[in-house]
Amino acid sequence: MSKLRIFIADDQELYIAGLVPMLQSELECSIVGVAHSADELMLRLPALQVDILILELEIFGGPRLDQIRRVHHCLPDSKILVVSRSSRPEGLLTIAGVHAYLTKRAGVREIAHALKALTVDSQESTSRGKLSAMLL
Repeated sequence: MSKLRIFIADDQELYIAGLVPMLQSELECSIVGVAHSADELMLRLPALQVDILILELEIFGGPRLDQIRRVHHCLPDSKILVVSRSSRPEGLLTIAGVHAYLTKRAGVREIAHALKALTVDSQESTSRGKLSAMLL
């Protein structure tokens, strides 16, 4: 299996600074970029070629679902893992194209497990079957 190409969109630099080395120690992955704002993410979207986008839900100030739909439209072959400070995912995230949801309290092993499960799901089928409670 080749290295997972991961892009992170999160406005909390400290979270990213901790997440990147933990992911690289747990997974065979390459962090291909980071966006610290919704505007930066939207500017970079057209050129992105990633397997997984780790997207903080709160990065969008306005209508989140519409923004996530735009992200999914630009990255139809990529999986989207939403992270949030909220412990409850918004019910319509699956409609917007989100594949998994975790709180920011999730440990590195939980995040690594979710990322691995997303890649297994994409390799084994194109359906959105639930592999674990965190996958939508």
